[in-house]
Amino acid sequence: MAKKPETIVIFDLDRTLTRSGTFSPYLLNLAGEEPAKYLYVFAVLFRMALYVLGVISRKALKEYMLHAFMARMSRSEADKQSKDFYSKLFSKGFHQDGLAVLEEHRKKGHLVGVATAAMDFYVERIVKELGLDFMIATTSVWEKGVLIPVIKGGNCYGAEKARRVREFLAARKSGEVWFYSDHHSDLPAFQLADIKIAVNPTHKLKKLARAGGFQIEHWK
Repeated sequence: MAKKPETIVIFDLDRTLTRSGTFSPYLLNLAGEEPAKYLYVFAVLFRMALYVLGVISRKALKEYMLHAFMARMSRSEADKQSKDFYSKLFSKGFHQDGLAVLEEHRKKGHLVGVATAAMDFYVERIVKELGLDFMIATTSVWEKGVLIPVIKGGNCYGAEKARRVREFLAARKSGEVWFYSDHHSDLPAFQLADIKIAVNPTHKLKKLARAGGFQIEHWK
């Protein structure tokens, strides 16, 4: 008997399931244990300004942040920090309405996961704790159990996220596809879905959603 196509549900993470971004808070959580790392904040802010001005790429910015806060960190230490970060995130960092929607999909037997620009080493912990089925995330590089502050491939954002979602769907016998996100940069990924839900959308995404017939939801 042929396998029934799976309903696949994909959530963006930052500001969709969570109330804010996660990468900078993760790194600042590390600095809480090593206050000297706060000295890098000013250099990071400078590079953020360069990114806004279009001088450097989002990928280059993230690689510098990895270098500043996590260069040569062991995988075991990163896993420990990810566990600590998740516990703080879970206490007040998730949209509770989002977690309820996620659980509804799980109860219906849907395949549920995230597609995010966040780094894979802490997204793995979030996926595990929430009981999700898969993740698509920005890929870190490790050599002999130590972090190398570079990103493998592209930053999982915008068109790159859509490309990776497309590859994921092509590798499975997918049926109906749902996609949830707050941000207009995910428009390419939205186009791959049958059911499109704009969650607490940016102004630009709200306009696109209304024009494209997306569902719009406001989560607390």
